[in-house]
Amino acid sequence: MQSEWIDVKDHLPDFDVIVLVCFPSPNDEQPVFAWGARIDDSEGWKWGVGGTFGVRVDKDAVYNEIEVSDEYPVTHWMPLPIPPN
Repeated sequence: MQSEWIDVKDHLPDFDVIVLVCFPSPNDEQPVFAWGARIDDSEGWKWGVGGTFGVRVDKDAVYNEIEVSDEYPVTHWMPLPIPPN
């Protein structure tokens, strides 16, 4: 089975598009899985990694549980699955 994960060295998601992300834990290098979005600001690209309440995918959502940081060394990402009807 082929992995659906995309290496950030090969391709990055568009800005402000919520995706699944994977990065090594700073504690033990084990994979950490989260949702995130690539955000453009004056300091460069950052991944906003989600809080405990999940995320809404519409553009008008308020992401008050997001932590924006460039400290997460995201290595891979994949699009979110299509939600159920």
